[in-house]
Amino acid sequence: MAETRHVDLAGLQRTIEEELSFRPLALERKRVAEEMAKRADELVAETETSLLALIDLYGDVGGDPRKAQRWLNAVYPQRYRFAHMTLTDAVRQILGEAEGPVHAKRVLDELKGGGAALWARNPLATVTSLLWRGSREGMYSKVGKNLYQPKPTDAEQIALPLGSGNGGGDG
Repeated sequence: MAETRHVDLAGLQRTIEEELSFRPLALERKRVAEEMAKRADELVAETETSLLALIDLYGDVGGDPRKAQRWLNAVYPQRYRFAHMTLTDAVRQILGEAEGPVHAKRVLDELKGGGAALWARNPLATVTSLLWRGSREGMYSKVGKNLYQPKPTDAEQIALPLGSGNGGGDG
């Protein structure tokens, strides 16, 4: 004999209605969180722009720009310097400020210390991917395993003299 099951359709309907009532709330929370994050990024960018303008003004009135930069670093900590940038721009800035090749792990440490938004499960893989893609696009040179440096601009390239073709001898 086949066993029949009794289904509480009214209870199932209530459960479905409850689940559907939470969706708009979750979507609204997500929208508000995205708006708040966007506004926070805008405020950080505006603050940084204002502080840099103050440094320029300080230099224009005869102040020492290095002193002003030290003051800026004290007031505007390094932990926020990448908060308003894309990861690509932040990586480009890190490599541009470096004196020589930089390893992907160091780039990741700089990004974390500078307040960059790293949401990936494996942030090192994200950074390595950005560096590799940048080297493919001609922004960086790969000089070793996960070791990159910015490509020099035309003005930075040094022209090396070509050999005279006589094997380097005087004759």
